[in-house]
Amino acid sequence: MKLLPILAAGASIALTSCFSTSLDVEAYPAEGADFSNYKTYAWVPLDRQAAKDFTQKDRALRKAFTDEADRIMTNRGYRLSVRGTPDLFLYARGLRMPGYRSVGGSPTYESRYVPGDEGASWLAATSAGSGVSSGYLKSETQIGVRFLVSEPTTDKEVWRGKGVVRVDDSRSELMQQDDARELARRLLKGFPRAGS
Repeated sequence: MKLLPILAAGASIALTSCFSTSLDVEAYPAEGADFSNYKTYAWVPLDRQAAKDFTQKDRALRKAFTDEADRIMTNRGYRLSVRGTPDLFLYARGLRMPGYRSVGGSPTYESRYVPGDEGASWLAATSAGSGVSSGYLKSETQIGVRFLVSEPTTDKEVWRGKGVVRVDDSRSELMQQDDARELARRLLKGFPRAGS
């Protein structure tokens, strides 16, 4: 598994009907959270190992996600802090699990993710009584996302989000960046305005 950038309660949506990327996301305020004193924010930086492991594609996806989140936060009256301690920290991380899914037909095999030397891999085994499937396997990445907003001085969480993103690996990098922007919108949907 590889660390990734990334991050409407109970929203479950398919981004498009013609592509298989889908998001199952929930995000909500922490109980008792008071947003009246929050006006600035900053991103929790990546740890050194995560930053080192990022590919060029990972960096582009993270930038698409954070740029969209910055746009949303600005529209809601928050200011990105570049000095001193901000009122809020934004944290977004994900784990990527490569594999496949069945497409079309009625598969006659059992399939599952299994750990391998280079991360998760896919096993397909014929099930009893048959050996042919009218469907096929399509490369797909599943990403588990965690998104938190907290107070830097107290570590008190004020907003929580999590989700699962299933990405069709045949989609272009530009389309996957659009997915990252959509994820930011879903995770920040309903986020209160600054000082509210």
